[in-house]
Amino acid sequence: AEATALRVDKQTSILRWGVADMTANKCEKNDLGEIMSYNLETTVNGPNGTDISYFKVEMSDYNIIGEAGKITTTEYSDSARATLSKKDIQENITRDASGNTLSYKLTSTNYDVAGLELKTTYSFITMGDYAGDNPTWITTAQYVEDFVATAVPAEATALRVDKQTSILRWG
Repeated sequence: AEATALRVDKQTSILRWGVADMTANKCEKNDLGEIMSYNLETTVNGPNGTDISYFKVEMSDYNIIGEAGKITTTEYSDSARATLSKKDIQENITRDASGNTLSYKLTSTNYDVAGLELKTTYSFITMGDYAGDNPTWITTAQYVEDFVATAVPAEATALRVDKQTSILRWG
């Protein structure tokens, strides 16, 4: 019998930053040759059937090879990627010398079925004490108002703070 995968991620329409993009001031020299965008289809096979999600991922502001400083993930409710349902923008991504993410600003916007904005949240995520490629703690501070990624408000002023500690992974 053939095994059924629990989850399958398929990346298509992969585009890379080129010289023409740099000439048109759409990217910096560090972006050249790096991934600009791709479509992502995620299929999850569960006990109640199959669930398929559709995304477009855009990457820019590369600091060094392979490490984007900004990632925009747009989720759609249809395979044609015409009906927007959510957009996440991770920006000002900082990493340690091993390339592990230390922090980033996250702006998440949800949309209704007509594509109208329902709600936007502003968060600052920090993580650390890596065991291999995995952080052992993650803190998410959500704020009522937007803020400049380089001037994060004090955690004490956050609307909500989630702290995950002692994170252990199988394997």
